[in-house]
Amino acid sequence: MPDNVEVISTPVAAAPAAVAPAAVAAPSPQPAATPATPVAGTTPTPAAAPAPVVETKPAATPADAPKTEPTVLGAEPVTAPVVDPAKPPVEAAKAPVEGEKTTPAQSAEPAPAAVYEKFTVPEGITLNDEQLGKFTGLLSEFETTTKADHAAVQAHGQKLMDIYIGEATRITNDLNKYYQDSWAKMKTDWRAEFVADPELGGNRQETTVAAAQTFIRTHGGSEAEQKEFRQLMESTGLGNHRVMIRILARAGVAMSEGRPLVATTPAAAAPKSKIESMYGTQPK
Repeated sequence: MPDNVEVISTPVAAAPAAVAPAAVAAPSPQPAATPATPVAGTTPTPAAAPAPVVETKPAATPADAPKTEPTVLGAEPVTAPVVDPAKPPVEAAKAPVEGEKTTPAQSAEPAPAAVYEKFTVPEGITLNDEQLGKFTGLLSEFETTTKADHAAVQAHGQKLMDIYIGEATRITNDLNKYYQDSWAKMKTDWRAEFVADPELGGNRQETTVAAAQTFIRTHGGSEAEQKEFRQLMESTGLGNHRVMIRILARAGVAMSEGRPLVATTPAAAAPKSKIESMYGTQPK
């Protein structure tokens, strides 16, 4: 080659660096290449350009990758609600289940008491209003609780009323019979005590009764008043009691026997003077 021919070296472009795949992290930056010392008579070759840095993103998690729960301390903190211990916990509303019957919410106001027709009672019997109110209150409570038919409860109440009145009547009749039997026995016992009394009864019984009747006829007043007295002796039973018979008999005996009257001697009169005898007593 002639010496005067200048050799011009064509710069060879450096091959572009391969781009890193998306799944590979970005490469560390390479240090700058040291420029080559130019050779005399030659054109310096430009340094190769550094490979461009490609920013990469982490690959997306596959959908079929298993999910794991965060650790206890690695999860984000959750602010728990403040619970007041003085207040009862509020229950969450239960979602209705399909096909399940839901009970409608009851009103805070109680249902009005049922009103019943007047019950039939035998003639001569009067029901106490206060006790009747308690009875109908129980019927109303039963009707409201069981959702029973009002007419059926009315009929049921009438049956209960009939049973109650029948039982009350039986008890009253039994009590009256007991009192009557006891009263009759008491009068019989009093008469037996009078007959057994040695002073009044026995073979002196008729004499005692006659003396008592004599006193009643004499001091008993008019016939109406005597009848009133005998009714009192009969209703109280005292007509058989030996104490009453003894008092009246003794009064009758004392009245019929009679006693001599004690004569009273008048005081001796003072002698009169001659003037008083002739002219009488002169006023002073």
